[in-house]
Amino acid sequence: MKKEITHLDVRSVALMYGAILASIGLVIAVFILIFGSLFISMMDADTTMFMGGGVVAAIFIPFLYGMVGLIIGAIVSALYNFIASQVGGVKVTIRD
Repeated sequence: MKKEITHLDVRSVALMYGAILASIGLVIAVFILIFGSLFISMMDADTTMFMGGGVVAAIFIPFLYGMVGLIIGAIVSALYNFIASQVGGVKVTIRD
């Protein structure tokens, strides 16, 4: 049975995409903390100055990714709704 997706709930798409990107940002933040401390310890510079930046980045990156995902998700779903009303939505096949 073929069905057509003609409308997406903007809020739910934005929240889902924001949560997905925040999760990706959290993984990136973990890598920044692990590898940042590893590479900073190899440098001859004052490490305490750089370690604070890594912790701030680890907190800021998931938040930033989540907010960007929320905004992009809202824009894309609203754009989809507009275009789907003009030319038709995506057709999917669903089995019962």
